[in-house]
Amino acid sequence: MEFRGDLFNALNLFIWLVALGFGAVCALASGSLESFRSRIKRLTAFLKNPRIDIHITPWFWLGLVVAGVALFFRYFWLNQVPGEMFSDHAEKLLDVSDILNGKYSIFFPRNTGREAIQMYLTATIATVLKTGLSFISLKLGTTLAGILTLPYIYKLGKEIGNRWVAILVCS
Repeated sequence: MEFRGDLFNALNLFIWLVALGFGAVCALASGSLESFRSRIKRLTAFLKNPRIDIHITPWFWLGLVVAGVALFFRYFWLNQVPGEMFSDHAEKLLDVSDILNGKYSIFFPRNTGREAIQMYLTATIATVLKTGLSFISLKLGTTLAGILTLPYIYKLGKEIGNRWVAILVCS
């Protein structure tokens, strides 16, 4: 009922963002209900007596290097790759233009349809970074989405193989 008209409003936007956040947290959480309860107890104990113990291991440094390499290769040639827009990119920018002009759709029917998150991310980048309605805004948003998926790709690699597989998949 709150999603009628295929437009976002304050309530359904809040519901969508909470669902995205909850899904992201659940995807990174692992283990049984007992391990979840154990984490809640540790969080409660930390909130009562905040103390942080940081152990920097060689594995941490390797992860940091891999993350740096991933960031470098995702952003270094951002201006050149891809060099020119295709029709798909142009239609995405038309959808972003709709958002910037006040039409807050949930689903975008151009080019056989697409979900909203990429369009809103691009609109946010265009506004916050002042890149405007441009191909670079679209590429920045897509690259940022790729960076945000790295923890999930790492976790998948770790579940399929081990830490080395996870690092290899993320690099």
